[in-house]
Amino acid sequence: MGSYFVVRATVQSGPFEEVEIVRQIQEGLLSPDDVCWKAGMADWRPIATVITVPRQRPTPTLPISVIGQSTNRTQDTATAISNPVPFLYISNQRFVVSSLASFGMFDAYWIYKNWRYVKERDKISIYPFWRGIFAVFFCHSLLRRIRDDELLKTAHVETFDAGTLATTWVILRIVSGMVSNAAAPWALIVGGLIPTFLCLLPAQRSVNNSISKTWPDQKYHKWSVGQIIVVSLGLLFWVTALYTISSES
Repeated sequence: MGSYFVVRATVQSGPFEEVEIVRQIQEGLLSPDDVCWKAGMADWRPIATVITVPRQRPTPTLPISVIGQSTNRTQDTATAISNPVPFLYISNQRFVVSSLASFGMFDAYWIYKNWRYVKERDKISIYPFWRGIFAVFFCHSLLRRIRDDELLKTAHVETFDAGTLATTWVILRIVSGMVSNAAAPWALIVGGLIPTFLCLLPAQRSVNNSISKTWPDQKYHKWSVGQIIVVSLGLLFWVTALYTISSES
């Protein structure tokens, strides 16, 4: 039969087997009007149109005005989650350029942002901000989570080595920091050009491939305030470094 992902009040959860979904409906945790999706379905559909739900006691007839409000709310919810992407969805080119332009600071922001998506989708008690600040400790688990994500795997199966990529990223970040702190005026430039993004790019590519196949009409996430701040700070560092080198030459 396959497992379903469900959405209630714009919050996605799952995957669940049919029997579990029926149980949650009977307990009031889900509604037959909530939407669900599994691999092979073209779009999200109300649970009642996909899964046979045991009949319950009839509900009182609602006034026409309330029925209209309920219908509108259901439509709004369906629209809001028609493309419930599970991770940060940006183009590969934008990811690479942002990482280089920000002296690699975008890597940490990328890790923070993806953990934030994980927290909101899976309703787990974590602190994405600190996972971004201490990214060297949480990069491994994030790459494994992306590689093994059930929703992504329904459309595209990735085989990248999460452990090797994360370990290499940590090493390159350490090397980048050591080089940037060297006394030579060119050191900051060389440190900023170390391509740490290459270790995270396979995960971003996996996210993009899966989302583009599952939701072909989904647009890339817009530039957020956080992304703009991180890239702007990086560009300021570049200008400062280049000015320092030109002044000393």
